[in-house]
Amino acid sequence: MANTRQRYESAIFAAYVYLTGLIHDEAVATPKGGHLLCAAYERFVSDVPDARMGIRRAMTMVGLLREQRLVFRSCRATHCYGVYVTAPDEVGSKCPHCDIARDDDASRNAALEAANETQKSTLLAAAQA
Repeated sequence: MANTRQRYESAIFAAYVYLTGLIHDEAVATPKGGHLLCAAYERFVSDVPDARMGIRRAMTMVGLLREQRLVFRSCRATHCYGVYVTAPDEVGSKCPHCDIARDDDASRNAALEAANETQKSTLLAAAQA
């Protein structure tokens, strides 16, 4: 999976697929299986409204999960406890939840630094006036 966003979306969708029972249900290619897939996808889209994953990719993911070409992994970070999907033989895969948190922290820190610099400039200008 290419980037943090795709890995994050895949983790969320895979969790909904798991919760519907579609991974282990024998009736995938039946109306019941279609209903379960739609239920998982609708829940995913409602919880991630700006999701980029389309229904075709979602269907492909269900197949990969059922064939165990994608597996669930737990994040080993003590602060996370996130679950994500990865190839079974992939070593050193990164948790998308941690990556997003790290990116958010970096953005937040950059914004704080910019605000501090603006405050310093304003205070210096006021002191010199």
